[in-house]
Amino acid sequence: MADTFVPTAQLTPTPATPSAAPSNSTTTTPGQKGALDTETTKPRSSKSCKTDPYRHLGRHFVRTIELIVDPYTIIKEGVKRVTDTQNELRPKYTIPEDRNYAAFMALGRHINTLLHDVYGNPKAQQQVAQSIRDGASGARSDDTNEMKRNVLNWIEDSLVASRMPLHPKIMLNRGHHHPDTSRLLAPAVLGPWNPAVQQALVTGTAKIDERPVTPSDWPAFIYAGQFIPRAPMEGLLRRPLLVTAYRMVFISFISASFVTSEGRGTRSGNAALHGMTSVNDASIAYVAAEFFFSLSSKATFTKNKDNGAIEFYNSIRVFLGTPISRLTSKSSCSGGMSDNSEVRANHHLALLKNARPGNV
Repeated sequence: MADTFVPTAQLTPTPATPSAAPSNSTTTTPGQKGALDTETTKPRSSKSCKTDPYRHLGRHFVRTIELIVDPYTIIKEGVKRVTDTQNELRPKYTIPEDRNYAAFMALGRHINTLLHDVYGNPKAQQQVAQSIRDGASGARSDDTNEMKRNVLNWIEDSLVASRMPLHPKIMLNRGHHHPDTSRLLAPAVLGPWNPAVQQALVTGTAKIDERPVTPSDWPAFIYAGQFIPRAPMEGLLRRPLLVTAYRMVFISFISASFVTSEGRGTRSGNAALHGMTSVNDASIAYVAAEFFFSLSSKATFTKNKDNGAIEFYNSIRVFLGTPISRLTSKSSCSGGMSDNSEVRANHHLALLKNARPGNV
């Protein structure tokens, strides 16, 4: 499901003068402009994405490439790989480094002058990273606000039945403080939700295998039906609510309410704007994390350890990116993840011992 990993050799620079930057898969000829040659010094505005291609790409970057790692870290890793290849070095890279390099290659597939723009130019690397960062921040903010508001429409029937309405702009009474959001957020492995489970989650006394519950204990909302311990892949990431949220982010708000082409709007959605024709691991994790946050009682979406959506995102990325042969390996989730994420991800991966590879 992940983006195709392009071998380092495809970015191997051809011999050139010391001042020349190596080219990407598409070469730049003398006089050809790179993306950085586009005017990017104008005041930031709603039109800035049209004048700054990297800012425009940043909106797609956060949704389909990387939510957590800073763009500058990714750019540095890409440049380092090219330099290592040029110097015929073959160091053993870590899992986070491989993930960052894959992200760099994904960026390069959208703007084929990326390497030309940043190679050997620290100032340009900072400039490109900031533009991507700005675009990513704007997209995440837009999606968070839309999701927080619309998730209440999607669970309206439950809210009406419980006679406990929620306000679209108030988050404090969501999460496990409200039965309808708690029912969706409660870890699926706890079994059928009930008020006793909700109370244990509110007080922090709920436990799984004698340990406290964390955001990496996957919530019920990612399953299309009841979680089945003996068939943990059954309905995984197929709940209609998740599909609706995915359509809203990548197609359109109108499309989120329909399952046929009749619900398409007249404006191009995010997928069409960036030539996206298939679903990938990062986009699934992103939508799931946004949905997780919209149900929670957190007021703002931050990338620190206090935001459970981030740990949840990471656990999905690790899970979807782990080959079947490594699902029960103790080291399968190592490399840069928080201790909690590693332990929890391994907990979920262990459930797949008897799952068929075709289901992943």
